[in-house]
Amino acid sequence: MPDMSDHRQLLAIMFTDVVGYTALTERDEAAAVRVRTQHRDLVRTLVEQFEGEVIDATGDESLSIFPSALRAVDCALALQGALRSYPDMRLRIGIHLGDVIRRNGEVVGEGVNVAARIRPFARHPERVSRLVLASTTAGGRAGASPGFDRILRALPLFETDWQTPAVTNIMVDWIAPTAGEVQRRVLGEFLRRSGSGAAIAGFFRALADIDVSEQARHITVPTLVIHARDDQTVPLEAGRALAALIPNVRFEVVEGGHLEGTGGTPEVRARIIKFFDEEPNGRDVATP
Repeated sequence: MPDMSDHRQLLAIMFTDVVGYTALTERDEAAAVRVRTQHRDLVRTLVEQFEGEVIDATGDESLSIFPSALRAVDCALALQGALRSYPDMRLRIGIHLGDVIRRNGEVVGEGVNVAARIRPFARHPERVSRLVLASTTAGGRAGASPGFDRILRALPLFETDWQTPAVTNIMVDWIAPTAGEVQRRVLGEFLRRSGSGAAIAGFFRALADIDVSEQARHITVPTLVIHARDDQTVPLEAGRALAALIPNVRFEVVEGGHLEGTGGTPEVRARIIKFFDEEPNGRDVATP
């Protein structure tokens, strides 16, 4: 029987760690201590500003929780911006949304476990044996949907008039173009309550500048690129172009829109699980 003090919540979990900390410690212990302290102070200050709570900050790592994913993303963007004042410090930041249990000052549960399992792969990419890219793109503006271009043009409005429904509806149109009226109202209200227009604008400006095309050419592990045929958020051709960059790739098209393409149906999840269950030569593990 669970402790009566247990409190289950859906929270955004953010991990951070200092890139190259071990090497820095070996090279210059005093500098490592300084960077570790700066990292800890910076995280504690910004997490509090974005309605979060630092659960653990030991060594060069931190674990924080937030009431929403957008608050966590806002904090991560603020951390990235603040790093301009700390040229000697580089951070890895990971965010995961999951179900957790608050228990006697600790946070436990599958949400934390998933985030903890993902984190080592950022430190050790050689441990990644298979990769799934779902309804995504190599980044940049090439292949972007007309809706994404409209968002980029609307960023000044996001910064000044985010609480105006007509402005947040621009983003609703991009995220859920086929949503019904009730869904649109709920999503619009969620967006207005859970994030600031300035942070959203900063996120999209950063997103527009990302381009991992060169990195994609160097992926060596078996990769599944899966994309929905009628995806209006990230067009099918953007997924096809991404797949063309990766040497050892399987490209699969599923029916539906962006939700289906990102694993929102049992069929798509089954395809992903089957891919992970295959042997390195491509045969299903269950095949004699």
